[in-house]
Amino acid sequence: MTTNIYKLHIEYEGLEKKIWRDMEVSGNYLLNRLGYAVLATFDTMAYHLFDFTINGEKYILPHPEFDEENDFDMAWFKLYQFKFNVGDRFTMDYDYGTTQTFIFTVTEIRPLEKGGGRAYPKIIAG
Repeated sequence: MTTNIYKLHIEYEGLEKKIWRDMEVSGNYLLNRLGYAVLATFDTMAYHLFDFTINGEKYILPHPEFDEENDFDMAWFKLYQFKFNVGDRFTMDYDYGTTQTFIFTVTEIRPLEKGGGRAYPKIIAG
């Protein structure tokens, strides 16, 4: 199976023109690891929980106080499983209570070059 590289434009909601990053990530990358990579590049300390909303479904880091019956554990999902297309959007909420939202837009999809998997994820602009 050939995997793809996804180029993601990530904006900090409310400051989209000022705080953003462009990131390339392998389709084999786990969703929870993407969350931690985003938090690192936006200079947070990752002290708080976060979740993703993709196609109307919630993907969480399991926690007994916050789990909802219909939420999915993000550690079980790789990016390629979402079958993204260029232009697709999804969000990540960080720090419940004083929520910060990151908006993701898929801007490019291309095949991963053989042997290039260790080069990702990488921040390419922002």
